[in-house]
Amino acid sequence: MMNNPRYILQRLIPVHQQRMMGYEHTLKGYQQQLNDLIKDTEGELQNIQSLMLEYQQNDSAFQIASQQRVMSFHLLISKRLHLKSLAEDIALHNQSLRNINARREQVCQQITVTREQILFYNKKLEKIRQTLLLIKD
Repeated sequence: MMNNPRYILQRLIPVHQQRMMGYEHTLKGYQQQLNDLIKDTEGELQNIQSLMLEYQQNDSAFQIASQQRVMSFHLLISKRLHLKSLAEDIALHNQSLRNINARREQVCQQITVTREQILFYNKKLEKIRQTLLLIKD
């Protein structure tokens, strides 16, 4: 039963499909987080640009704005690091998906070989049956 390709396929395909759906869901979540972080990063960049204009217009507020700029810059750096981490996670999930697809391809090839063997043995059995019919007559 364990060597039966149909049994193996019936057992593996749902497992792989569930994994694929889980990975796709996780990847969608990561993509949404990436999109949110990109929007936040763009907002922070706009904040930094507006702060730079403020520096040029008001010398007395320069020190306060400078501190805000440094904080925004640190926030931007931490968001960039988080984006890098998410990209690495996505790369790992993509590799897992490639591994699953490679395994699925192996199973499909095993099934194809088994089908060919079945057809080969069916032909042999048919020849034996015909021979037996000839002998019987």
